[in-house]
Amino acid sequence: MRSFEERQAQRDVLERNQALLQDALAEKGVFALVEIPILTIGAVICPINGDQMVRTVYLGYDELCVVTTKARAEKKHHMFAELPKVHVIFEDNGVMKTYTPH
Repeated sequence: MRSFEERQAQRDVLERNQALLQDALAEKGVFALVEIPILTIGAVICPINGDQMVRTVYLGYDELCVVTTKARAEKKHHMFAELPKVHVIFEDNGVMKTYTPH
């Protein structure tokens, strides 16, 4: 079991990445809510698997975008293939693209 300090450090890293991604998207004219895979239940910080989080919240949204690296885009696309409201997004030479199979 991880200590509170370790879970808090993990949350801090995720929150920094969240802010960086939100800023990068805003610079490209995309204003989106970026969520991190953390649940807080009571006072307990519970990191969860981000891919599982997408499946958990799927029914509550009309559209979900998963932002990943170019190298992982195809794998993520296949992972969410049965979920038509999920779009896999990656950056390619400074341009945000939606993964489309060849």
